[in-house]
Amino acid sequence: MGNKTYKVGYGKPPKSGQFQKGRSGNPKGRPPRGKTLRSIDDLHQIVLTEVNEDVTFKIDGIKVTMSAIQAAIKRLKAMALRGDRLAIKDLLKLAQTADARNKEQFEEMMTIVMKMSKNLETLSDEEFKEQFSLEKDAAYLLTSNILSELKRKASE
Repeated sequence: MGNKTYKVGYGKPPKSGQFQKGRSGNPKGRPPRGKTLRSIDDLHQIVLTEVNEDVTFKIDGIKVTMSAIQAAIKRLKAMALRGDRLAIKDLLKLAQTADARNKEQFEEMMTIVMKMSKNLETLSDEEFKEQFSLEKDAAYLLTSNILSELKRKASE
């Protein structure tokens, strides 16, 4: 049997092209699957990574770099300006959401400022610093600047 010649042909590659005995035909193994989402936090992290990624493109021949979310909003704005009704609706919804969040943050800040301004006279320096983690003098300057800025904006 060892003297017989090996016939090369369809399904019978030459001995030099065959796998060696004891060695796998796939030495690296099967490639790993993509990462699966284990929780909503994984999805949240992926979305944040993608929308905060910088993209570069040309506007009127000038290279511009911005975050992907900013580029998407610019594109949405351009579509809305061309008269795309869905783009107009989506842009208005985004603006209302951002405006509502700004109002919430503003109201929260004003509550803290008003609370600080009321406690400036009533609390001792140590009590004030313990409650607000801020020196009383700095708080006085902060509240007076914020209140004067609000009065100025209200008069405009």
